Amino acid sequence: MTATAIEKPDFAGLRAMYINCTLNRSPGRSHTQGVVDRSVAIMEANGVSVDQIRAVDRDIATGVRPDMTEHGWDTDERPALLTRVLAADILVIAGPIWLGEVGPGPSYLDEGSGGPENDFTDRNTAFMTTTCCTSRR
Repeated sequence: MTATAIEKPDFAGLRAMYINCTLNRSPGRSHTQGVVDRSVAIMEANGVSVDQIRAVDRDIATGVRPDMTEHGWDTDERPALLTRVLAADILVIAGPIWLGEVGPGPSYLDEGSGGPENDFTDRNTAFMTTTCCTSRR
């Protein structure tokens, strides 16, 4: 019996957009950004081009209209950001991880947590990346 070679999936040409919904403004430390960085590295290693938005750093008006400047807001970056989001094949929305409470595992950015190679970080990064990479194909 002859074994058949398994072809490696080709993700070249796919575009991913990460929206980081951390509560910390740049350049502040963000655990969410740490997990996003791990996932982005996996995407890029597989040929996916990546764009990122850190929402807290943007002037996004609250409301339900596509452009809230037409409804009383002075500024709203949402229309320009929406163009970037719609250009993506893969959308990853990364929410705050800890919210000031002890989470389900250590943050890999904290000393003594085992660093970015610990089991907790590996499981979560693998889940987020696998979900994103396979949702399109």
